[in-house]
Amino acid sequence: MKYLNRITSIYLYIIILVFPLVIGINGYNDILEVKWNFYVYISVIYMVILLLIILLLIIKHKICINDFEFKIYHILAIIYLVVLIVSNVLSPYRGYDLLVGSPRMEGFLINTIYTLSFLCISLTYKFNKRFLDIFIIPCIIIGIIIILQYMGLNIFYLYKLGESNIFYGTIGNIDMVGMLYIIYIIFIISRYIFNNINILYFLISMIISSIVMYIINVEATYFTLFIILLFLLPIITLNSKYLKKYLDVLIIIISSSLICTYNNYLYILLLLVLLVLIRVLIGKKIYHYFNKKNIIIGYIFLLIVIVLAFIVIYLFKFNVGILNDIHNIMHFNLDDKMGNYRMFLWKRTVKMIDTNILFGSGCDTFYIKFMKLYLSDLKSLGSVTINDTACNIYLTMFINNGILGLLLYLSFMISILKKKIHIIMIPILLSIISYLIYGMFSFNVVIVTPIFYTLLSIYTKYIKSV
Repeated sequence: MKYLNRITSIYLYIIILVFPLVIGINGYNDILEVKWNFYVYISVIYMVILLLIILLLIIKHKICINDFEFKIYHILAIIYLVVLIVSNVLSPYRGYDLLVGSPRMEGFLINTIYTLSFLCISLTYKFNKRFLDIFIIPCIIIGIIIILQYMGLNIFYLYKLGESNIFYGTIGNIDMVGMLYIIYIIFIISRYIFNNINILYFLISMIISSIVMYIINVEATYFTLFIILLFLLPIITLNSKYLKKYLDVLIIIISSSLICTYNNYLYILLLLVLLVLIRVLIGKKIYHYFNKKNIIIGYIFLLIVIVLAFIVIYLFKFNVGILNDIHNIMHFNLDDKMGNYRMFLWKRTVKMIDTNILFGSGCDTFYIKFMKLYLSDLKSLGSVTINDTACNIYLTMFINNGILGLLLYLSFMISILKKKIHIIMIPILLSIISYLIYGMFSFNVVIVTPIFYTLLSIYTKYIKSV
């Protein structure tokens, strides 16, 4: 098995270190095609080599099928792949290119590679702690490029002239940058809190990521970060060391905001001073780590705070983006403009669910159905754009692959995430969860999704590492 592990390790290093940095000579103009080609070719080469080695080892009686430990999530992944095949076979749009898909290129081929690569990695990889250290390297490099672009230097012509506030780094669209960086940010934060990490490495990556988050200014990134930090709060308060590190994270994020903001920062400054004061005053009392009773009490208190917060948001109208949106949703004021016109998409996507409900209309066919049904609605907005996704992974998957595809996908995720957690894997677990949360406002695309499936695959191997 060591040969299989070596091949898989090489593949993982390529996806983790090289893939995020890949960019074509035309910059953003062909970034999707470049990323797609790179990922598909590298993955196919990896899987073919792996299969040949496995066959050779079986022939030589060095290994047998029983040496591969199949779990429930492997079975669910295979069934999910079968549903994708049936979805395409039964699709009313077989005249379109369902294999590659268009225009996101999220057709059957790429979804098959996601699934098969997960199976290959999770069955042959032996977890190596070195992965935790190298994962952040592309985050720092891409972040530096984005900061330079923000300063006016169009590195490698990565963004379109006149549109530097929309396209950044070797990722492109700010929504995709946000999706990748929420993975990085949550990984960095949880690695610092729960694992040992070089303090200089942490500070550099955290400060750069915070500045990137400010530059792209995507609400879904802030929302996901807030949810994860809120989720961690009752747990980290059980241990003084974790609580101090948690406050360190908040101080860095707020300090970075102050660095980037030159006006209206008085309240932020006061909050920063308060956090620093609390950080200094925390005693050395030793808490019981993961004490069940205290965690339950903490979450009950947190639930009460959240309920009170929603009551306040319901009663008072805020002029702040996401708070204003929540207020309007609670009052059923579902204006099409909400969420940067995401509400426009969601309201109409729900109406599309009544057809092909079981298997959907086929991989990457959302845009065909949507454009046929709502072209006139798009014209009423003043411009016509191709809407090839609902800007929600789960709604888009419902249309493309039906209720069976969506339920299998969710079951596949839950079967992995419900496993007993080991502290060393918390950064990967929380990064996976952050992607799934962000997915409520975004979409799967080959520019970022391979990183997610890589994390998912590695997370299944933590038992072997302890």
